[in-house]
Amino acid sequence: VRDDDRRVRVIMTTKSSKMSTNAHGSTANLADAASASASKVAIASFLTKRGGKDLYGKPTWRLRFFALRRSRHARERSVIRYFANEPADASETAAKGEFVINGKSSVRVLDAEETFTEFGLKANKFAGKRMFAFQTLPSDGNSGALVVEAENLALMQRWVTAISDAIAAARAVESEAAGQTLTSSGVNAEEQDALKGKNFRGTLELAGLCGPLGGGALPVHLDACWENLTFVDLMADSCLNERLGRQHRPKYVRETLSALVDSAITVSRCLSASAIQMSGPESNAMGSIRRALEDMLSMARLIPVGTKDNNLFVSFLAAFLDRVKQLRAGELMMVPGGWANAEGGAAVIYTIHRLPAHFVVSLTNCGDGLEYHPMKADPAQDAFKYIATVQLMEVPIAVAMDSSTWALLFRPLVFPHTAEKAKDMIYNKVLPMMNSRPLLASVTPSPLRTVQFAKRPRGLDASGVFTALEAARCGLASLGCPPSRADALVNLGVRHVMLEEAKRDLERVNMIGASALVTLQAACRTVSDYAATHAELLVAAEESMSPNGSPNGASAPTKPAPLSRDTLAQILRSVEAVMQKTKALHAATTLPPPLAPTKLPPTSCAVPLFNRLAIEGNVDALAGAAKAPPILRPVELTMVPDAIDSLEQVPKALRNALHCCTILANQSDLMPNSYALRVSLLVHLFVHVLPAPMPLTHPERATKCFWASSKATYEIQAEILRSLNLLLRHFSAAVLSISVTQTFDAARLLTIANFAAIADATLRLKVTDAPSAFIQHYAGYAEGPISAFGFEIGPFAVEAEYLRFHCPERTARLTQILDYFHSLKRTISKDHMIYRWEDESAGGMSFGVGEARLIDQVCLQMGISRDVPEYLAKYHTGEHREFVDSYPEMRSLRDILFMFKLLMAPTSDALPELARWKPIDAALDWSVTARDGFFDLTVSAFGRNLAVQPWKEPELDEGGKLRTGWRNVFGGGFFARITDRRPRCPPSGANPSNLAGSRIDTEEDVLHLPDVPTFDNLLKQSESELLLTYLTAPMIRLPLVMKLFSDPTRVRGITHRDIQSIIDAVMFEPGPWSPPEPTNVPKEIPAPTRAHMATPSGLLIHELIHCPAPLVDSAEELLALSLELDTGRHDAPSAQGVLFATRMLTRLLAFVSHIIKSNSLDTEFSASTGITRGMTCSSAAVSTLKDVKLRIKRALGDKCTPVLKRWLGHAVKKNAIRPACALHAHLAYMHYWTPRDEIDKQAARTILTAQQYIFVNYSFADTPDGSAATDRKLADAGNMSGVDTGLGFVPTEIFDLFQRKRRSVLEWAAANPKDANQILEEVVDALTTKKTDGSRSPTNVLDSDENFKTNRAWRRAPGAGGAGRFVSYVSDIPFNELVARDKQASEELLRRHVHYGEWLLETTMQTFEMEINTQLGEFTVRKNRLGHLEASIREMPDFIAALGPVLSKRGIESSHFHELAEEETLTIGDSGDVVHCAEVQNTEHRKWMRLVGLGHDIQLWDRDPRPPMNEFTRPYVSRVQSSVSAVEALGRAVGSGGLEPCEQWIAQLLEPIARGPGAGFLHGVELFLPNHTIHGTIARLAGTGAPDNAVEEPWSFFRRKKES
Repeated sequence: VRDDDRRVRVIMTTKSSKMSTNAHGSTANLADAASASASKVAIASFLTKRGGKDLYGKPTWRLRFFALRRSRHARERSVIRYFANEPADASETAAKGEFVINGKSSVRVLDAEETFTEFGLKANKFAGKRMFAFQTLPSDGNSGALVVEAENLALMQRWVTAISDAIAAARAVESEAAGQTLTSSGVNAEEQDALKGKNFRGTLELAGLCGPLGGGALPVHLDACWENLTFVDLMADSCLNERLGRQHRPKYVRETLSALVDSAITVSRCLSASAIQMSGPESNAMGSIRRALEDMLSMARLIPVGTKDNNLFVSFLAAFLDRVKQLRAGELMMVPGGWANAEGGAAVIYTIHRLPAHFVVSLTNCGDGLEYHPMKADPAQDAFKYIATVQLMEVPIAVAMDSSTWALLFRPLVFPHTAEKAKDMIYNKVLPMMNSRPLLASVTPSPLRTVQFAKRPRGLDASGVFTALEAARCGLASLGCPPSRADALVNLGVRHVMLEEAKRDLERVNMIGASALVTLQAACRTVSDYAATHAELLVAAEESMSPNGSPNGASAPTKPAPLSRDTLAQILRSVEAVMQKTKALHAATTLPPPLAPTKLPPTSCAVPLFNRLAIEGNVDALAGAAKAPPILRPVELTMVPDAIDSLEQVPKALRNALHCCTILANQSDLMPNSYALRVSLLVHLFVHVLPAPMPLTHPERATKCFWASSKATYEIQAEILRSLNLLLRHFSAAVLSISVTQTFDAARLLTIANFAAIADATLRLKVTDAPSAFIQHYAGYAEGPISAFGFEIGPFAVEAEYLRFHCPERTARLTQILDYFHSLKRTISKDHMIYRWEDESAGGMSFGVGEARLIDQVCLQMGISRDVPEYLAKYHTGEHREFVDSYPEMRSLRDILFMFKLLMAPTSDALPELARWKPIDAALDWSVTARDGFFDLTVSAFGRNLAVQPWKEPELDEGGKLRTGWRNVFGGGFFARITDRRPRCPPSGANPSNLAGSRIDTEEDVLHLPDVPTFDNLLKQSESELLLTYLTAPMIRLPLVMKLFSDPTRVRGITHRDIQSIIDAVMFEPGPWSPPEPTNVPKEIPAPTRAHMATPSGLLIHELIHCPAPLVDSAEELLALSLELDTGRHDAPSAQGVLFATRMLTRLLAFVSHIIKSNSLDTEFSASTGITRGMTCSSAAVSTLKDVKLRIKRALGDKCTPVLKRWLGHAVKKNAIRPACALHAHLAYMHYWTPRDEIDKQAARTILTAQQYIFVNYSFADTPDGSAATDRKLADAGNMSGVDTGLGFVPTEIFDLFQRKRRSVLEWAAANPKDANQILEEVVDALTTKKTDGSRSPTNVLDSDENFKTNRAWRRAPGAGGAGRFVSYVSDIPFNELVARDKQASEELLRRHVHYGEWLLETTMQTFEMEINTQLGEFTVRKNRLGHLEASIREMPDFIAALGPVLSKRGIESSHFHELAEEETLTIGDSGDVVHCAEVQNTEHRKWMRLVGLGHDIQLWDRDPRPPMNEFTRPYVSRVQSSVSAVEALGRAVGSGGLEPCEQWIAQLLEPIARGPGAGFLHGVELFLPNHTIHGTIARLAGTGAPDNAVEEPWSFFRRKKES
């Protein structure tokens, strides 16, 4: 039965069954469904349609979804329908209109002035756009014509081709009905071929590469590389001809030029991916060629092709000449050129190479106009060979920089000419004029080393790829590369990369047609021919060498071979792999389906020896009893407020945070991202919610400080300190379980510093009822001759210089905390400083003098024993518990300060290893040991002893340079990286020493560097030197670095991760901190220190307050230049630059807004953030910053947001999950600093959709999970960039985003329930988006019935813990009735259960149709939580072997599922792709999970508890002595005395083996027989022991039956 017949039969059955069950209803929908089933969608996409006229008489244009349906039956006609949006139902009942296709219909591409005029369009306005018109009946006029615009040329070609095929089919049907032949109807030969059943689609069929099976029944993989015209032209040119080449040339010159530029970019991409090893000079030259090819795009956009506009032409010439004048000696550039005419024109490449005394101008052309190039006869091919590149040597500098010369050369491209006139002007007039000699005189009898003869492309180079390839080869040779080597690197290297791409595309298809087979085989032949040429050169070079490696004979040295044997062998393997794969995939289209296996009785295949295979049968009984489902307790992170107004609210906020952290910690195995959620919650609480204390020396501290101005009771004070101590455990365990990046290290240090500052401020509260004696003495409130105590912060002020903060509130908070700690240092005397563990002069890690004095004073007041000196130390450690039990606040302060100073260790060796720590692991255990008058302290936690690293204050050395305890003044981890094994976090990108690899303090140090980084040749060495020089001047580096990269020639550099890290560090690292003291102006130059260059609030805030214009101008220019490189795709190389510029501008906008608010009269803002030193600016500066804010908001809203949304749509259609997650994250990040009162529907939609999409589809590999892949990632602490490759952000920044906006969004949702209901529906749609092939994404397997969506609504989850959890319900049910049902169900649960655990389990297991949890970012359908498959499971060899190909076809980690070579390690899980799973059953010995969307299940078993069954218990040696015989002799040899009479044949067969080849194997082995007597012809024995010579295969014995 054919597939078509089966499909029709199923449809008819479905229709009849529906009609029988709905006999009383309407059958209109069934008819529509049957009609839709009787046709197929040939093509569908969004097009821009011309509509009616508006009130002002101007035509309107609307974006509509179009679908062309081709009928499956000959008597039904095809139809074009359009819709307002993509239809959800197959019947397409929501169509806004349709156009029927018949044999008289016509479709035309609008590409000429007369065609635009014919359809009422202005040619000067619509020229160059991809437009076509369709008319059902052309005789009716153009008023009813369908005029549409396509997004790109390829889409327009597919639509025109599909409509043309439908018209041709309609003509055939009408002609057949009328009894006419196709010839009498006036149909040409090409249309006759189309009507014979060949439905060509794609570039291959359009190029004529179609075999006998190349019809429309075979799948056409339009996204495969062999469907690209560039691939067909370059790799399958031997299969093309001139007719096809002319047929596929673009209709107008703009498309010709675009095709050339696209091919040039493709060649550049292939050159970058080439596997051929290159030397340093070759790599630099190749980088110059790649940049020249890619820069053609920007120049092509400036050329006013065919416009005849003098003004635009002059502007282009000015920009072009500027680029030429910027060329330095040795540099080159490429620019597209050619001529325009009515036939589409032609495109060439001009290469301009500057030398010290003159220019070299080259013209490369492989298409029309090649007849003007030098040629020679090729008798072997009966054809001519041409020099495709004409080089004009010694072009004077004055001529090359004269605009009139280039005006004449580019004039045919702007002002259309006939082809002959244009070629005559360029080749016979302009080019000879440039170097004052005839054109052919530039070609000497022996051609230049840079050019070579080659045959003309058979397809006339329709795509321009041959021109781009030849320009690259010639340019590489011009830069000094040997000609044969340049030919190998370009011609063979590019083709090899394309063949590798075809190899990868073949891995994800199931079959290919004959056309693809022809193309790929031709590609293999092409690569083989080029490789054979270089193989001959290799053989010749090897034969000319003597065995010792020197040339044979006295002749000149032999030229080295351009390619090595290994490279040629790699190319050969690629060719063989593609050939084998294409044959296998094409065989599936030509062979009949395999026969079904015959069903035979089991006895017909019974072989006794197969009993060794275990046949378990049904193993469900071995799974054991079902485990009790876990109680998943809900978490309400919104219990922690976003702001507090009074001291009484502080204990409640701390207790709520402790409650959330406790639940997250105890359920870390059930809740994903538990550690990151706890960190983001506590960072938000201590940095953004709790106010910072004002310095002790501030004159208004008593009235304006949140802490000092409040009166408290001891209950509040003790509760705050108790909660701080418990939260410290959660925070320490969480931050030491997450991998460290620059921003995360800054956040955790700032947070723990806030712990210390708030603890100190709490101890100094004015307690009104019953203050503690310890607190009275610490704060200095006790009576008597006492003074207050305090502590030092050690290296925190030096560390703060390199703490990277993207958030202005954290930068301001850093200033407030540093000012507070500085006031302690200035107020507290040195002998009253406690916990000076980092100061070796004060005893280091020992019980200090300050602690002893403080405890001694308390003991004196309270009468606690102090006779033995050791007692005070043990009171401090808690070994004597009476002091700590009475004054737990001392323990809280001690533990907080220890963790604060521990986390500032310069290397991670001093910190606990990265693991999944529990809060109890972070509990500090103190002990004291007496030593030579000191009491050494031992602190243990996290399974090891911990100690604070020693440090000393900065001081001047003998050379006048400032040094510190473990970092120099430009610190950032450079010396830690050199001297220590593992730095605490990746070093700073703003430190020039880190970039250069040697110490750099001044500009002179840069000049002495032997080598500078070029960042993969994105920067020249001179530009890198300039960058390093800028970094040596921290005070002015910010505008200089931004100006350096906001240049068209260097903007591509921001796509490099290291350059992104440099700009990020320069902009957001605060630099040296200036204490609130008078600054000493230096009296000599250079100054001994840079203390006078320090700022109170960071370099960025200082720059914005005093001179924002240069910085903002450069940032906007950087964004604009990045957007100019946009190719419309999310996976383009330039996309990373656009995303980085978006992040940078978003953060810059936040800093500008914060400065404006700090200088406003907003009392609420001042109360929540406090007073920050260094934020005050003049009214004129505020006015300037307001203008800057508007400019940045306009740039982000008008430029960035549309681009990101367009990329997001493209990524979702291509099922590119990880890029879609990154784009969602960037769109949500643009609302990071949106105020609460400005949250609207768009912001809520963006944030909620991003949260759900990212948490469902992205796996954050920031915490150890037991897998080797994650351990490898987290062990890489040397990554200098610190930028997450998955989302563009470090993971903690994503969690900070949702923690910051969670409460605001939920408050908006509560105030706008209708809009919130719509947004939640859109969230569900985003999680279940259909792919382009119609199948659903993996998350859709858990979807509910589609009909339920029509009447679905959302509400808060009932019961406790329902805040932020939205569940769906049927909107037809009144809300009051739902509330009553919930109350009734709650009462029923109370009546049904007596045990609290059972009641709690059933309460948390309530089932809803759908649930969206905005607290944790979870999406649940019918209580099936969608999770991520553990990386440890994905690393299992069984998983890789069974599901590797399946996941590879789905695009999940396809690069990791491959055969491993020798010494190669498996790296499964490193890509970050997610495999979704849902738990099916969890029993005692088995965990059963379903892989969502993959059609496979995973069953994870533990060790089998059953004892092994052993039926071999009868010893082979008998205890009864048998008679002396041959058998007994054999028994003495191998132990065969216990055989029954019917088993004696075993000994007879075993004897020759035991004495012969099995002697070594059986020696020392004790044999056993089965329990039963062996009566058959086959015997199995089991042996135990250690054989001398083990063999892989077992031995088998059998007795051959006697013949009758």
